[in-house]
Amino acid sequence: APFVIADGSISDFLNTNPENLEDEGSNAYFTFIGANPDQADHFAMLGDNTIGVEDLFGGGDNDFNDVIFKVDFTVP
Repeated sequence: APFVIADGSISDFLNTNPENLEDEGSNAYFTFIGANPDQADHFAMLGDNTIGVEDLFGGGDNDFNDVIFKVDFTVP
């Protein structure tokens, strides 16, 4: 499943907060709400293949513009 590590790298997360707890270091947020430590949505579809990410615990300001990426698929 897609995920984002807030305020760190995968190594930082695994070394400082492998249980994914609040205020224990970097947090991992997933597209599956039930896997998030705060039970909040951190990914939103903003348009065609455009995904916005909220990177703060508890959903932050819920504007989903902390990271925005668009995926384009090309068929050869």
